[in-house]
Amino acid sequence: MKFSKFISFCSSLNLILTIAGYSFITTFLLPFNAAAEGMSQLITIPYRILVLSLSLVIIFTLFKERIKTNYWIKFLLFFWILYIARIIFDLSFRFDDFFTSESKFLYYSFVFFISFVPFLSIVYSYKYIYFDKVLIYSVVLLVISMIASLFSDSMLEENSRLTGNIALNPISYGEVGAKAILLSGFLFYKYKSLFIKIILIGVIALGFFTLGRAASRGPLLGMFIAVFFYLIATQRNLVKSIITLLMCSLLVIIFQNYIIDFIGFLSPTLKARVEASIYENDSSSRDELFTAGINQFLDHPLFGNYFVLYPESGKGINTHNMVIDVLMSLGLIGGLFFIALLIKGIYSSYELIKEKSALNWVGSLFIFSIVSAMVGATFYMDSFFSVIMFLSFVASSKIKMN
Repeated sequence: MKFSKFISFCSSLNLILTIAGYSFITTFLLPFNAAAEGMSQLITIPYRILVLSLSLVIIFTLFKERIKTNYWIKFLLFFWILYIARIIFDLSFRFDDFFTSESKFLYYSFVFFISFVPFLSIVYSYKYIYFDKVLIYSVVLLVISMIASLFSDSMLEENSRLTGNIALNPISYGEVGAKAILLSGFLFYKYKSLFIKIILIGVIALGFFTLGRAASRGPLLGMFIAVFFYLIATQRNLVKSIITLLMCSLLVIIFQNYIIDFIGFLSPTLKARVEASIYENDSSSRDELFTAGINQFLDHPLFGNYFVLYPESGKGINTHNMVIDVLMSLGLIGGLFFIALLIKGIYSSYELIKEKSALNWVGSLFIFSIVSAMVGATFYMDSFFSVIMFLSFVASSKIKMN
């Protein structure tokens, strides 16, 4: 009994930290007057070590237990191994050794210690997780992060956009608000208490305020797409889903100006950036990275080439689009493999929401994470995407078994 409680506590905490831990630790615990990047490392490095230690404790504790997997989970694990093999080959076994020692250390640290090991710990421990508590405490940490950021002097201004702090860029800060809105929405329908509902409405309002302060388009777009997906998936048949999709699209077109005005109420900067995206096809120079990534893929279409763009710089850069990253790194074979995983994840999320699963919020988070993946995230630098994909596979398979 004590073992079960211990491992459940560790496993649940591990998932909470995956969803909301970094923003909490950097916003709430980072000194309010921190102004130098070195100061942020006094918090972020011990935090990374804590998460890694927690993940290793879980893995070593449950190492002898048999992991129940289906084909899609095996495919996801295989894809991780394939990607890791590419990164190791590029960093350590190519004749044209472009990468500096510092960049090699950075990539290896993120790939193994910050991404893969925490992901693997969730794979081992998912059946011990208290998902209801994870949902509640994730919202609590997000709320604390948003409130603490209101009083923090360690925030920076980037072209009239605010960072959460010196360690939390505008995109990540905006994601804090978007996640808080989505997860609070699920809690709103779960609890009947009027008092709790009023509190959750306040959290949702604070989430929108945070989105406005960050003025980042990706989290805003991800939140809206996740909400639309939820509305479509809750319909019981295909015809109703298609009608709901058409109605939502029509309403967006009709009330487009009002929506933009509401965004302007949140943040004039965010409104200007949204208008630039709609009317000027502005992508904050991402289109150049997309083009470079696609060209690198076309030069080596079958097996791919480097896992980053411009490795000759000593470090390289990602394309800010996960699908293009995969294509240029692993070629058509790896790209099709990843697209199949994406499609399965979307379908699993659809099933979770349609069947009103207790883990329907996992499905919405996965849809949100896909949008993040298309505008800035990388597969190998953060465990959030692969963890949520894995959980959507597991949860949907349980629905079929039941």
